[in-house]
Amino acid sequence: MLSILGIPFDENSSFLKGSAKAPQKIIEAFYSDSSNAYSENGFNCRNTEKIIILDNLELPYGKLAIEKIRTTVKEELEKSNHVLSIGGDHSITFPIIEAFSAKYDSLNILHFDAHPDLYDNFDN
Repeated sequence: MLSILGIPFDENSSFLKGSAKAPQKIIEAFYSDSSNAYSENGFNCRNTEKIIILDNLELPYGKLAIEKIRTTVKEELEKSNHVLSIGGDHSITFPIIEAFSAKYDSLNILHFDAHPDLYDNFDN
């Protein structure tokens, strides 16, 4: 089973806020009548027997939010579900990886971002 988890959190955004709105917008687009629900091999991506779209997390402020993210991902992994996390700012990555690394000895990470955040020199 694939659990899709929206993590609407942008408390640690370094510039503009708004990434907390992304999970809801992505899910809305997923269910839009203008999108095709079928993959190239005929799989229905809206198949609720194989995909669970969880409610977006309601997150408290600060460290409690990070702990809730970690705990929620861990709970889904304990159910033997695969987890696809949609966020949020970069700070959500650490608790997600912590939950995965507690379950798996070896990880490969595929991270999509709007920009690479690579700098020759940052703050100096």
